[in-house]
Amino acid sequence: MKDIKEVEIYIPQNIKKRKEMVSGYSKSELKKTTGLFIFFLVVALINFLFTKNEIIFMFTLMGAAIISVFVFTKVESNMSFYDMLRFIYRFYNLQQEFIYKYNNRWFK
Repeated sequence: MKDIKEVEIYIPQNIKKRKEMVSGYSKSELKKTTGLFIFFLVVALINFLFTKNEIIFMFTLMGAAIISVFVFTKVESNMSFYDMLRFIYRFYNLQQEFIYKYNNRWFK
């Protein structure tokens, strides 16, 4: 066998794999934000067609823009709110429930 020397490599923190426009926000987050905003735009247009209320339409669009950016922007832990919700949902679905019936026959 060969003698293998262990070499320690220094890897600095906060190195990003992709180019970001703003800290935590790159092209992939922009695409997701645009998709969510378009969804809210369609919902707001349908609501506007039925109610004819411009104020609700404008607040829906402004809220959609703010919420969609907030949901997909990654923080320093490299996780967004959407990623956290996905992990919570997956964890919840992976949990198993063990239903048992108490049997008192050992303690009589």
